[in-house]
Amino acid sequence: MRLHVFRIAEVVNVLCDEQYLNEQGNPDVEKMNIISYEPVNHKYIQMGKVIGDAFSCGKELNV
Repeated sequence: MRLHVFRIAEVVNVLCDEQYLNEQGNPDVEKMNIISYEPVNHKYIQMGKVIGDAFSCGKELNV
């Protein structure tokens, strides 16, 4: 039997060291070398590669 737990939360504050900020002062995940765990295949995944622009990359599909 699998148990799924969902959490709903509100982000009230974000802190980021200056070395991980971009030129506009926003957090830059490419500089952070974030690693996440993918539990289905038991893999560690490094985040940061840009693969598309939100709200525009799907326009090419003409769906």
